[in-house]
Amino acid sequence: MPIIPAAFSCNRRAAKPFVWFACACSLFAGGCFDAKRPGPKLAFTGFAHPVIPPAVDVALVGAPEISVVTEERVTPLVVPHGAPARPRVATPPAAEHTAPGKPADPIMAPELSDAQVSLAKAATEKSLSVAEQNLYSARGKSLNIAQQDLVSKIQGFLDSAHEAVKNNDWPRAQIQARKAEVLSQGIFPNP
Repeated sequence: MPIIPAAFSCNRRAAKPFVWFACACSLFAGGCFDAKRPGPKLAFTGFAHPVIPPAVDVALVGAPEISVVTEERVTPLVVPHGAPARPRVATPPAAEHTAPGKPADPIMAPELSDAQVSLAKAATEKSLSVAEQNLYSARGKSLNIAQQDLVSKIQGFLDSAHEAVKNNDWPRAQIQARKAEVLSQGIFPNP
């Protein structure tokens, strides 16, 4: 049967200096056994009584009157809560509601000749039909976020063009319809 050495061996030579050191520390900390420390002496202490000066009757003749004026408290410059003051934002004025069917501002359009009006009508109708056809082709397909944003912008331009047509503002209708047409061609870019 094999002999297994102990995990902790007892070395008596290494323990002797440790024991001597512990004894020396305890003697040093304990002090001398014969002499006692002197206690506090109360011979030099005494109780002090305050000296009170004798009362003197002094009459103030011709003393000036002093008036006390209280002032209003000044608001502090520093916020005591430790948080900055909230910024004050002015609320926007309420929008005025106009009666339906009545335009808010008069529409100013340049005077066009009959030939210019017929050309503007034709260009507007062509641009509107192309833009609406491109929107119709995009309805069944799945669109990413950029394409969905583009479709909403195109719809806004189409609505604006239809409103201009109702008001016989052909130059504005032509511009809005052309914008819708150009944007609608960018929904599905050609490879």
